[in-house]
Formats: sequence, C-alpha cells, structure tokens
Amino acid sequence: MALEVDEPAAILGWLPPPPGVAAPSSLGGDPPVPEPTVPDPGQRCAEFAPVIEQAKGIIMAQYRCGPDEAFEILRGMSQHANVKLRVLAERMVQQVSLPSIR
Repeated sequence: MALEVDEPAAILGWLPPPPGVAAPSSLGGDPPVPEPTVPDPGQRCAEFAPVIEQAKGIIMAQYRCGPDEAFEILRGMSQHANVKLRVLAERMVQQVSLPSIR
C-alpha cells in the first residue's frame, strides 16, 4: 500500500511534493545554501613553514643529518608526544632562542 501524499500538505511544506508536482513558487523553494569556506591547505602550510624549517635546522645541527631525515625525526617526535608538528616546532624554536641564564 503506497502512502498517498495530498497536495495541501506538500504546499505547506510538511511533505515533499508528489512526483510530477513542482514545489510551489510562493514558498520560494529551499533557501540557497552558502558554500562552506574552507581555508586553503597550501596557505596554512606556508604560514607555518618558517618555524618548521627552523626546527628542522635545529635537528640537523644536533643530529648531523639532512633535511628529509630531520623532518622524519620531527614528525616522529610529534607523533610520539601526540603534539601537532607545528606546535612542537614552535616550542623547539622558543627553547633555542631563549637567552641562557647564567
């Protein structure tokens, strides 16, 4: 047994209009849905690239390795500590750039 959809209910918006019946124009149909604004991932990466590069430099100097290996070390440290890579890089750079107290 098929569910009967009456036109007044469809006009009031309680139910979708039956097949073959257009939505009433007086209600204007569904309001337009704005496109979600998603930040460009490349822009975010570029924003944090300098501090990550500095952290890589610190690791390269300490472990005497290349940039790719330094990034892998940084990434492993980030995963092990469960801290975002950029946050870990910022902390490393702050630690190195603080003046020593003697």
